[in-house]
Amino acid sequence: MNSLKRPKAGDTEEDLLKEEKEFMENLKSQKISPAAKVIRVNKEENSSEAKVKDVENDNLSAAASEDGHAEVEHPAEAVLFEVKERAFDATKLKDFSGLKELPKFPRVHRSMNAEPDGNVPTKRKKSLFARSFDNRKEQRNSSKEPPKKLAPKLEAKLGDTDRKVEVEKPPERVAIGDRIHPYLAGMTEEEILEEQRKLLERLDPRVVEFIRNRGIQTSSSPLPNNIAEPGPMQVDVNSSGHHVGSSDICLNPSVEEDDLPINPKNVEQYPRMSKVEYNKLAWAGVVKCDVEMDSAAVQVKGKTARFDFKGLLIAEDKANDPSTYDMALHNHGDEMERPGYSIEELLILGRSTTLQQRSVALDTLGKIYSHAHSGIYDEIFEQSVFNLLDYMDFIYVIRKGLDNSDSSINSALSCLSNLLYPESEEICLDVSYVWPNTRPFPLLITKPEEIKKDSSSEKEMKDFEFLQLDLLDFLIGRTEIISRMEYLLTSKTELFNEQGVISVLKILIRCARHSPGSVLRHEKLLKYIVVNHISPNWNLLKGRSATIQGIPLVTALKLVRVLIESNLDTAMKLYHNYSVLPSVMSYLAYDQWREQAHVLEVEDLVLESFRIWLAFLHHGIAIDEYVAFFPVLMQFLTFYGRATVLSSFDLSHSAHLFALLSQIICFGENSKAEGQQLHSHWNLVKDAKSMVEEHCIKLLKIFVSPHLQDMYNVDLALLSLGKGLEFLTYALNYCDKNSILQRFKLVMREFVKSSTYMKLTSNLLSHSVLLADSPEKSRYPINFASVGAIRWQGELNPALQSVSPFHFLAYFVSFCKTVMKTEANELVSNINIDNYLCKLKTHDDTSDNADYFVRFELGCLYEILDVLPRLHPAKFPLAYRLLSHVPASCDKVFKKVLKVSLHTCCKDSDVDAVYQFYLAYFFLNEENQEEACENKKSTKVRFDDGGHPGDGKMETSSPLFRNWTVRLADTHWIFHPLENLYKRAVSAPRYVDDNLEVLEQETRGCLSFIKHCLIHYCDSIIQMPQDLVTVYCRICRTFMLGTPNVYFDDTTTSLLKEILLTIVNGKVASCAAKSIFSKYKPSHSAAVSFYDFYTELVREYFDNSYFNEVFASYLFLPLRSPEDLKVKSCFWNHEHLRCVRLSSDKLPISTQYLTSIPEQNPDMLMIFTRHIKRGTISKDKSPFLYEVIVTHLKNAQEFMTDDLRNEFTLLSL
Repeated sequence: MNSLKRPKAGDTEEDLLKEEKEFMENLKSQKISPAAKVIRVNKEENSSEAKVKDVENDNLSAAASEDGHAEVEHPAEAVLFEVKERAFDATKLKDFSGLKELPKFPRVHRSMNAEPDGNVPTKRKKSLFARSFDNRKEQRNSSKEPPKKLAPKLEAKLGDTDRKVEVEKPPERVAIGDRIHPYLAGMTEEEILEEQRKLLERLDPRVVEFIRNRGIQTSSSPLPNNIAEPGPMQVDVNSSGHHVGSSDICLNPSVEEDDLPINPKNVEQYPRMSKVEYNKLAWAGVVKCDVEMDSAAVQVKGKTARFDFKGLLIAEDKANDPSTYDMALHNHGDEMERPGYSIEELLILGRSTTLQQRSVALDTLGKIYSHAHSGIYDEIFEQSVFNLLDYMDFIYVIRKGLDNSDSSINSALSCLSNLLYPESEEICLDVSYVWPNTRPFPLLITKPEEIKKDSSSEKEMKDFEFLQLDLLDFLIGRTEIISRMEYLLTSKTELFNEQGVISVLKILIRCARHSPGSVLRHEKLLKYIVVNHISPNWNLLKGRSATIQGIPLVTALKLVRVLIESNLDTAMKLYHNYSVLPSVMSYLAYDQWREQAHVLEVEDLVLESFRIWLAFLHHGIAIDEYVAFFPVLMQFLTFYGRATVLSSFDLSHSAHLFALLSQIICFGENSKAEGQQLHSHWNLVKDAKSMVEEHCIKLLKIFVSPHLQDMYNVDLALLSLGKGLEFLTYALNYCDKNSILQRFKLVMREFVKSSTYMKLTSNLLSHSVLLADSPEKSRYPINFASVGAIRWQGELNPALQSVSPFHFLAYFVSFCKTVMKTEANELVSNINIDNYLCKLKTHDDTSDNADYFVRFELGCLYEILDVLPRLHPAKFPLAYRLLSHVPASCDKVFKKVLKVSLHTCCKDSDVDAVYQFYLAYFFLNEENQEEACENKKSTKVRFDDGGHPGDGKMETSSPLFRNWTVRLADTHWIFHPLENLYKRAVSAPRYVDDNLEVLEQETRGCLSFIKHCLIHYCDSIIQMPQDLVTVYCRICRTFMLGTPNVYFDDTTTSLLKEILLTIVNGKVASCAAKSIFSKYKPSHSAAVSFYDFYTELVREYFDNSYFNEVFASYLFLPLRSPEDLKVKSCFWNHEHLRCVRLSSDKLPISTQYLTSIPEQNPDMLMIFTRHIKRGTISKDKSPFLYEVIVTHLKNAQEFMTDDLRNEFTLLSL
């Protein structure tokens, strides 16, 4: 193909004439091929056939262009594309002066509609002025043109009326898919789907994803309309049949043109006036309202929720109450007749420039969420009001309120604190602070683990995406809310009232529960809080001065306590740099607190001071202050020993005091600070022992006497008694037990027979978290962390309900076990405890997440199980199941329950070895943790980007940083090490060869423990068919470690044989009459289905096992008759089956197990027949397989077809 020469800037006139001549010669000789080929269309051709042909040509051209270009044999004759000639219409020709004669040389012609760059635009919508001009031109020429034919009349039925309305029929438009419809009509559904698949493969996946998602509303879109709408209610229909509050007042009304105020045709030239909007006309009262509504069009829809200024939902019966006008509850919104304000209206008013409107709106919004945290709105609204936390617009309004420089900032802070700070939940956490097993406290993190580890992906996220992951992290990191509050609290003090300061502290408490380091980094803020709201000033507390500065606040103490509980480095910094403890000691030593006991703040200040000191002692610091505090402590103990009547505050105060004494004794055990020695501090508290005994005996006698019980708060009295018994339990390790036994033996026997103890033990069932159904719904979205203290519909968590037995029984049973030893079980057990254990044994829990407050029940259960006899039927099954319920953060409870289970099913000599093995697997090895503590010599406080303590990295191995909803182990935790060994074996190519000896030892140890458990408690471990499949798959991991040397060992072979026999003789496997392995999936991530796992197992057997007998016996378990043909054919149709040599005397499994149920599948029987007929399996080569096949064929003659029966007859079996 000759290339076309174009003129150059330096060409002369002679050069141009020469090039023109060459162009014309090439054009005549056809040396220049056209870039487009015109196809003449036969006008008489059938249009439908042409369309089908066009579609086929399009498909062919699309298929040819998949690689971006088509292959052409002769490039000179190539045509870039074909141009199909349209029908000729001379009226559409445009007059171009340059086209009146034949082209002599290529020229560029600019279209009159072309853009300045020369590109011809696509057809665009005319402007408003152009349309107005065209309408006027048509009106002037209307008299000259013949009258148009009227559009046909369309019948519109509305209700029972049949009126004809003249509606101008819109012009017919050519649908985009008209060309493809005839083509699709001749295709089946499968062919259409196949073509669709091919089309999607050719398209860019990003384009397909964009097209699919472009209609989906993004998170940054406006707020949803159905948020905070009540549920289904009665539709308010007036006398004329209109739905009050509905936007569609008239649906397709039959209205005459005479009823309209103006003729619609006269205003068509004006913008947006060509369409008659009947709903607006009906609202204005123009349209008559006597039109009947179609009953199907009326939708039952809830009304918008409206609230008063207290944040309470206004009931429907108060909608017509005249007093609502006096309360200023009517506004100029869409529903002026309804009192109250919707959340949308409050958000609008929250951005008002008027101070009063902005303050009232934010206050009301905060009160709404304060009530919503309690659960009173859970079943009222169609969606939870907390769903708004996913929307940037909502968070923006509240956060924007913090940027004001007037008194409305108090309202904005109150709104945000009510949103983030669930008051009821925080109270529950405070009440249970001194209960057993409360530590570690929760970190309110909702971000997924993979995002926390990958900081780069977090930085690339947009704001609305990050908001949907973690609300608190978004506020801390993206909005810098802590820095803003630091500036306001330290620089704009005159704007704050008491409620504003308390709101700031509440927000900081929630931030500290999420990222304590983020709060600790703001030293100026912490110093201001310590100086102004922690340092004591009792005179200001009495008089309540006009200013808030200098008044000690309970929330300030709680903020410090939450920071101390987070980690050791934070506690050390607060102890040394901020001098918090001297102020705390002054509150504890204040001698006039009884005179002000009626002041709630005083009581809370004293109790919170105890908690701060306990938090310091837990980290192994602040022990030196105890010596100075000892005289005050003895004064308190003397009072408790002599007092005849104790108030509720006395009981709470004594419980915290006894907890302090217990913490002093355990100080050496919990010490992690540098330079601390592991020693007892019994000498510091031994003088308090006799006084605590007197107090405990006094309370026991009160519970025994019914006439004295009504004088005391039972919950607080039990807490005080329990903490006293806990202290005495620790004291028994250092003093004579006989003296305590003589004093307590008689009164304790009377106590266990009292009505109080019977009520406590009967509450085990009603207060159990393990037996209670997990809440199906949650009022909070996934970006808001909650420990679940207040469940759905405001139900209190069962473990926290009144007269909770778990914390007291944990202390009481532990004390009895220490004092009485063998008699403890007889003393504490009764029929209520037996019923509780029986219910737990048979209860089936399907939930995956752990309840935060289940730790109290687990601690109590451990103490009960520990005093049971070793061979008690409920001891191991319950201990085995409890380990799968322990949260990852409660590692101490896990260790205790693990030892109980090991002492039940293992020899005493093997307990320690197995215990260390499993602790190492679950990363709870005590030796490793102690080594880590010893190597930690630095006292410098360092934090990572997220505010977590550590050397720039988050300590993910520490239980403190694990989510409390994650469990440490699953239901079959004893098989975890085998799964772990398999993962290690396949992790590296030479791992097995380099660590073969260690691998064999660990496999033998794990199988030995599994054998002991299954032999004694097989039916407790394998309770359902799903359990059988999971246990089978995890044991078979032994055969998939990459080498047969692991199971060739005689000891390992013997263990595998005993385990197999135990499984086969178990209740589930022996009684199975239906498919098990083919129906259930293994509960481990290595296999998608059992068929995939079994296929891999069969391949391993035929390739690497040297046809090991034990391995083959495990392969036979899923080959029983009820199983699916697909699974069984994996083994029976294997190409190397003829090489198998198996005899019955060497296999632990019998032919009776495989043949007890007759084979009924004709295909399987045909496979058996062919094996015998072809000699693949014979009696001499593999007697076991031959006996199985022959037995199946003999027992299944009634299920054979005629052809199969004839073949069986010819075999002469």
